[in-house]
Amino acid sequence: MSINDLYHKARQGDTVAREELYRRLYVSFRLFVRHRRVETSESEELVQAAIVKITERFDTVEIRSSFAAWAQTVLRNEIAQMYRTRASHLEKLDQLGKSGQIRDCVEHDEALRRQLSDCLKKLNDINGRHARILNLHYQGFSTEEICARLSIKPNNLYVILSRARTMLKNCLATGDLDQ
Repeated sequence: MSINDLYHKARQGDTVAREELYRRLYVSFRLFVRHRRVETSESEELVQAAIVKITERFDTVEIRSSFAAWAQTVLRNEIAQMYRTRASHLEKLDQLGKSGQIRDCVEHDEALRRQLSDCLKKLNDINGRHARILNLHYQGFSTEEICARLSIKPNNLYVILSRARTMLKNCLATGDLDQ
């Protein structure tokens, strides 16, 4: 039975069809996201966010042509939103770095400098690559320069940089790195 057939049965109140529909969407979305080479930790979030949106709109949206196509569009929109959000965060951080606000804050607060140093050491112990990328980015190297030095693609750089920043932020807030 196709996804579209399951959708029509689920809309008529068949709970077994609805469960099977979500299970198939989950498997299909995971494959699609993996094919798009999205990092594993982000892929799960994307798949779940797309399924949540579909669940929220399931009873209100009237699909006349293909539910499967509409569901794929929801997933693609989630992926696009993730990249837009990431680009926005990186742009804001780059602006702060260029204005010297981050560096000035750290240079004038000895306790923060010590805490940041401890967190960077912990990050380096757990994942040296993450720490190195943060260091190169903080030093002002461009995306292209960092990618060339580490032999990675820009998309991978953004994912690693985002994870490293999250880990560093958690460490600064709690004193421990949560992965």
